[in-house]
Amino acid sequence: KAEFGVDCTSPRPTLPPKEKKFSKKEFANYMNHWLRSNWTNPYPDDEGLQEMASDCGTTTAVVSNWLINARTRKWRPAIVKAYKLNRPADYLKEDAIAIFDGRPVQEI
Repeated sequence: KAEFGVDCTSPRPTLPPKEKKFSKKEFANYMNHWLRSNWTNPYPDDEGLQEMASDCGTTTAVVSNWLINARTRKWRPAIVKAYKLNRPADYLKEDAIAIFDGRPVQEI
């Protein structure tokens, strides 16, 4: 099992998109992990969207909408809040991810 709580080692599902492979919580964990891993460019290409949709047993529209909402509601506000802390630039990414995760920023 991967660190986000789902087995990504199994072959791609052949289920129709309406049949969910992941629970809502597993889907959110998978997507949050992807977002953290792609923090500086959270805009996947069509191939990336298809891969995530296939991994999760859902459609690219669901993945795309989740990313749009996450970038608007969590990702961008975390970056803005980290920036407003007026800490050294080297800490911006680390601080923003901590804020995104709901953790306190590290002392400097």
